[in-house]
Amino acid sequence: MADFVVDVEVARPRAEVHRWWTGFPDAYDATDPREQPHRIRVLKREGPRIDLHTWWRMPLGVELLIPETVHLQDEGRFHIDVALPLALAQVDRFTLTEKDGRTHVHIEFDVRPRGAAGRLTRPFYLAYMRATFPRSFRTAARLCERDAPHLGA
Repeated sequence: MADFVVDVEVARPRAEVHRWWTGFPDAYDATDPREQPHRIRVLKREGPRIDLHTWWRMPLGVELLIPETVHLQDEGRFHIDVALPLALAQVDRFTLTEKDGRTHVHIEFDVRPRGAAGRLTRPFYLAYMRATFPRSFRTAARLCERDAPHLGA
């Protein structure tokens, strides 16, 4: 069972949503201040695996570098291993389903402690997720609707 789940709807076909969420250029810098992560650098592409560095805007103007690994499964599924600070490891599992040209994005989050420090920080991080992730992913869905590449029929 996932630690936390977020569901959002995107008014775009599944292939376009998938491409927006996983089709990283080698270097990306967001122009929209709402976008998280706001910088992405591809370190390596190897088959269905993409190693990234992502930079996130945090409270009080702090910028956080997070190593992430995207594992592409098929056009409707992928997962991301996130190496969080605070001795935590996170896995984000995405499932994309299309109906009538709209895509339902279902995201399951699992957060695991890495040692004693992780066991101490995990409850606080889960509370942070509950407070911020629903809004962040609704914003991501709107940005995806606006910015996803049009792939045509």
